[in-house]
Amino acid sequence: MVDPRDPRTEPGTGGAVPGARPGLPRWVKVSGIAVGILVLALVAILLIGGGNHGPMRHAVGITDV
Repeated sequence: MVDPRDPRTEPGTGGAVPGARPGLPRWVKVSGIAVGILVLALVAILLIGGGNHGPMRHAVGITDV
């Protein structure tokens, strides 16, 4: 049954609720997901990769003791 007080049922509104904010565009969602995946991959590489990194890497002569 159609509620006559529901603004979405008014002709010409296209089902839009007055005052409602539109959702995010698809490109914003896809870009956010892509950036999130890249950040997670970078963090994973830094944590798992290990290697010879750290503040003492560039200290010459200190590690020769």
